[in-house]
Amino acid sequence: MSNDVEFMKIGSVRTTNVLYFTGGLRAVETTDRGLALLPLRGEGELVALCDFTWPALLSLTQECGSRFVGYSQEFEGKGVSEAFWNPGIGRLTKGLFAADLWAAISSNSDASGDLDYARAATSVSTSLMSAGHRIRDLSVHHHQQLCWAIKDREPEASFSNLPLSDIYRDFQALATDLCGARDYLAKVAGFQLGLKDSADSMARLEGAVGSKVDEILDPLVRHLFANWGKKADPKWLRELGDIRNKLVHRLPMAVDPQTRLLILHSHSTSRGTVETIRLSESRHERGNRPQQVDPFVLFSEMYDRVEQLCSVTAGFAKYPADLPTFRARR
Repeated sequence: MSNDVEFMKIGSVRTTNVLYFTGGLRAVETTDRGLALLPLRGEGELVALCDFTWPALLSLTQECGSRFVGYSQEFEGKGVSEAFWNPGIGRLTKGLFAADLWAAISSNSDASGDLDYARAATSVSTSLMSAGHRIRDLSVHHHQQLCWAIKDREPEASFSNLPLSDIYRDFQALATDLCGARDYLAKVAGFQLGLKDSADSMARLEGAVGSKVDEILDPLVRHLFANWGKKADPKWLRELGDIRNKLVHRLPMAVDPQTRLLILHSHSTSRGTVETIRLSESRHERGNRPQQVDPFVLFSEMYDRVEQLCSVTAGFAKYPADLPTFRARR
């Protein structure tokens, strides 16, 4: 699809990338296009470690058990101030994120008059976009907590505060958005099988297909069920629903002893001491038991899996994931 557009004005902007990690760590570009990691504990103030290349920065954060989750492209110019979030998993197909692929599929199915398919594809796209923003919010709120803790707490201290509720809301919203993307993708799969609108979740799609799941030839549906598994042998996509149900229906994070506190960790690295923050239980409550995986790390890994699933299945959709093109009109 080609569209004629008239460009009224062309200008220049300055672009800066801000990198986000689990554990509250953040990196910013310096004037010489190096990278600076922050926050670190200084003499009465927060400081940064500078002069990193991307491989060196990534290696250092991994020493701290932190995971890269994405970056924000910030644009500034005359009359312009925008920021665009980019997931850390990167563009997997056609140089696009999965949300963009499904938005393109929606546009092409809408142009073909298949409005139900278009709405389902748009729902996949918007759920993925929202989930990415929740990852960003989690990183922002962890970073704020880390900055406050380094100024006010000793390493290995555990505590809670009022802003911790923002982190709990971020996790619950992220789990809901990820399951939403999964279930809207199931609705797309139902349309490809000729099922009605009632197959609007993985559970209902499974119920509609029943024992014939192994006979299905449609590659989108097969790929979806390969990551869903069966009740006796659940795969990660079914387990994602269990995580969401626990947060929403059984045990909120604010009540769960294993996530009701924040804990400040100190790491001895090749570049000195670096501190991170995460949800946990107190050292006294944990005793000699090993600490569970950082929830932010777990959820960011789940996000990447859903992003990859939606990127792969976009190639099996009924309509192409081709973006419209624009031509400047003189």
